[in-house]
Amino acid sequence: MKKIKKYSFLLRMYFCKSLNPDLLQFISNNYLETLKSLVIVDAITDPSLQYHNPLRYEVDPDPLVLLCWKCKYLTELVLVGYEILEINLIAIAKLRDNLKTFYVAMDCVIDLKYGKFKNDNFIEDEDGEDTIVDYGFCSEQSIRKVCKILRCDNWHPLEKDELPMCVYNYQMPYEEAYLEKILTDQYFN
Repeated sequence: MKKIKKYSFLLRMYFCKSLNPDLLQFISNNYLETLKSLVIVDAITDPSLQYHNPLRYEVDPDPLVLLCWKCKYLTELVLVGYEILEINLIAIAKLRDNLKTFYVAMDCVIDLKYGKFKNDNFIEDEDGEDTIVDYGFCSEQSIRKVCKILRCDNWHPLEKDELPMCVYNYQMPYEEAYLEKILTDQYFN
């Protein structure tokens, strides 16, 4: 019997200005045995992404969490420029506790709070009359949970000073910031 060599699939998407949830679903259905790395980087301040973020709409289940559930060989996940719920960071870590690289930008982490406004004060409740979106915050408790699950001491969402400037200024040339990584992927993988 002839042995078939299994190839690893590495997907890198830099500054595409959109992310289709159907693409993530397609990848999770068709590359579940071979997807090893998924890197999606976009400018956080790009006006085209500011109000149009497909990962925020009611897609159940979250296509990124579903991808992490199905793709058991995934060891690298980088998501910068797209919103991700704080609770999904924990879900991804639980589903892929073998991640060697897990980067998200702190400014892209969101938390949804449900409740209602009363006399200009927000009161949390379960009826969901109003929703507050809290950007750029990840609780210490969530960070500790992800660290524990991934068995690392220093995981955290990346702060602004840990990312290339082109991520925050979409008018800056981004090629220089990621060129080395792109060339390395082409020649050595």
